[in-house]
Amino acid sequence: MGIHQAHLRAIEPSKITQPTPMTKSSLIHALQTADYLVFRGHGSATSWRLDAAAALKAEDIPKLPPLVIESGSCQSFRLWVKDSIAMAFVRKGAAAYAGFVFSPLAGATIGDTYALPFEHTWKDFPVGMVVSLQNRATLK
Repeated sequence: MGIHQAHLRAIEPSKITQPTPMTKSSLIHALQTADYLVFRGHGSATSWRLDAAAALKAEDIPKLPPLVIESGSCQSFRLWVKDSIAMAFVRKGAAAYAGFVFSPLAGATIGDTYALPFEHTWKDFPVGMVVSLQNRATLK
């Protein structure tokens, strides 16, 4: 099967951009400028895989704004692992990180796995509650 090249797509209120190939530098730029970032791809406790040869590791993560990150990648929510990517995102400034201890199953995130998982929130059911529920459930 192999690992395919990852892509970035910006979604703003007025437009959705065409996907562009994701590199480590373009992903870092997206992390530093986004309010909300969804990653779909291969992962581990310590990295997100960008293609067969490149990965974003915990030590690559720069200072971040208080963005919300949702990762539908395997094992990226292993908080107890040395150099945990989830903990690195939060330590570097992310307001919230939602991920999975094992493999994500279709429908396991709030919302469609290929859409925006947090789009189904409202004033009385905010993103923070969704992140908390998903993270608590994935640790059980």
